[in-house]
Amino acid sequence: MFESSGPNPDGTWSYFADEAGQLPLNKTAIAALGETGGSFWTSRDWHIAHCLFYWHKYYRMRETGVVLEERFDTMHHIQHCTRLIRNPVPDHFFLIKVPVMMNSSIDA
Repeated sequence: MFESSGPNPDGTWSYFADEAGQLPLNKTAIAALGETGGSFWTSRDWHIAHCLFYWHKYYRMRETGVVLEERFDTMHHIQHCTRLIRNPVPDHFFLIKVPVMMNSSIDA
């Protein structure tokens, strides 16, 4: 659902290797970043959608039994998302850097 709710005509999100948004990345390239602890760049809108979709996931886990990743199942992450959503900026379509982690534990 998240991957098809982006702003592109086909519902996808845009990912980039650089802060200027000139070097597009596909999901395979992003997955490979998890092996090296790399990062990608994407829109602040993506970040807000990530927070909102995790809120949905948190609610659904009662029905599905899916366990929320440890690093997202914290008060710190909830407060982070709340600040992000409650503090809009005039143009929230600028790019932000997102780390890719294969280990979702709090200690990672």
